[in-house]
Amino acid sequence: MKYSWLFVCGLAGFLGSSCATELYGGPRKPDSELVYIKTDGTKIVAIDGRLIHGASGTFVVLPGIHGVAALLNDTQYGYVTSRKYSLEPITLCFKGYAGHAYFVRPRYDGRLWKPEVMEAKTTELIPVRRIFGRSRDCQLPPPEAENDQ
Repeated sequence: MKYSWLFVCGLAGFLGSSCATELYGGPRKPDSELVYIKTDGTKIVAIDGRLIHGASGTFVVLPGIHGVAALLNDTQYGYVTSRKYSLEPITLCFKGYAGHAYFVRPRYDGRLWKPEVMEAKTTELIPVRRIFGRSRDCQLPPPEAENDQ
C-alpha cells in the first residue's frame, strides 16, 4: 500500500519526530550532532549556496557557519488576512551549534523588514551578518553586534 509523502510526514510529526530536508552527506546522525533550521514567516530559498525548491520548512545541516538565503513570506490571519512578501532574498550568515534549532523569521520596522535568526529553545537572537541576495560568502565569522536589538 502506498502512502502519500504528506501523510507520512503528518504521521511522523504526530508521533514526535519530524520531516526535515537533510542537507548533509553521509549516514543519518543523531539530533544531538545536527543543526535544525526552521522557517517562521519566511521562505528559505538557499542554504550555503544550494538552491532549495519545494522542500519542507525544516532543514538539517551539520554544525558550523552557514549562509541561509530567505525571502519574506508572512501571512497574518485575523479579521483581515494580510500577506507580506519580498522578491529578493537576504542571506544570513550565522554559526549553528550541534543539538540546536533556529528559526529564520522576519523583524519589522514599520513597512520595512529584515530577517533574523532566533534560537528555538531560548528565543535568544543569534548574531548574524546580512548579505543582500543569495550568497555563498559566509566563511568569515558573523559579527557579534549586528542584530540591532
